[in-house]
Amino acid sequence: MVHELERAAAVANWRRPDSVVDERPGWFQITTPSSKGRWHNRVVESVMTREEAPRRISEVIAHYRALGVDFAWRVGPSAAPSDLGEILANHGMVPTELVGMAAQVSRVSVSIEPRITVERVGLHNVVDYVHASAAGWNNDPATAASLLADMQRTLADPDNDCQFFVAYCDGEPAGSGALWPVSARSEYFLGSSVAPKFRGLGVYRALVAARITEMRSRGVPLATIWAMQDTSAPICQRLGFEALCKARIYAWPSALA
Repeated sequence: MVHELERAAAVANWRRPDSVVDERPGWFQITTPSSKGRWHNRVVESVMTREEAPRRISEVIAHYRALGVDFAWRVGPSAAPSDLGEILANHGMVPTELVGMAAQVSRVSVSIEPRITVERVGLHNVVDYVHASAAGWNNDPATAASLLADMQRTLADPDNDCQFFVAYCDGEPAGSGALWPVSARSEYFLGSSVAPKFRGLGVYRALVAARITEMRSRGVPLATIWAMQDTSAPICQRLGFEALCKARIYAWPSALA
């Protein structure tokens, strides 16, 4: 199952028409000059020797700084060298702790509070999804507008296989999340967020329940997630997800460059 999590981290990346992917053995990197968002600009997989790591890291940092974009570097179980995180921190990058988790869909049972509803996202309610997502991630108006454009393009794409969900609390957009296919046997819970005023009311649990129900309807047996250690991971564990491994996301905001 750790392999499924590693694969999810690689495939679950937002892409724009100008996104460039550098994929080769031991390396997966995405660059999107038109976006300042880290979800469009990141290193997802990196396997290097200890000797080459400092040079490669300096090259990546210089690459994104030259574009003036935020970016992130994921250090997962397969990353090398073993002290890659320490080297990134020494370059000024700031880590967020993640827990790789998985659950057998048949064993997850989540109830939804009566005041909360969850809908699949389409062009008819995509503005509500963006509103909830922007509030949950504390995005500025420019980032929210960029997300709306990305979502409209994605939803209109006949080849899109990612499903999006918006949660409402008392009729107000309260939370957002997505479900990304990884393989025939697993799907990945991506990008869940809850607006601050609705936290602690069961919105996140409702988003989990909606995606579990969708997976169950199609017979997909395994749900995976990279959950934030201090927020979503404890909730997922209570709902039946099992912690399998850990990773860190190292971020460098271009504003600090």
